[in-house]
Amino acid sequence: EAAGSYVPGDTATLVFTETMLAATRHERLRDELAVVLRECRKALARWLREQGTDDAEAGAAVLLAAFDGLVLYRIIDERARALPVGNPLRRLAGLPAAAGPEERNSR
Repeated sequence: EAAGSYVPGDTATLVFTETMLAATRHERLRDELAVVLRECRKALARWLREQGTDDAEAGAAVLLAAFDGLVLYRIIDERARALPVGNPLRRLAGLPAAAGPEERNSR
């Protein structure tokens, strides 16, 4: 649900994507951003473990990478913004699909 709630043109979203790109060219920024990403991955892995997900650390890395990709796709492709992504992300995490209209649309 939250994956589709951000606005692609939002300043924070654009700044973060630009920061990721800039980190490929600036070692200090890359090192500092890596710390932030590790903390995010650690928190998500902890939550996934609490949900009973196997391989929580790897699952967190895959989910975060998928989410980053979705952000980029949705910035570029207006049609991608309408795709219901909640249940596919839940499946990637090893979680059951949510009940409701999105479940029918994401199969």
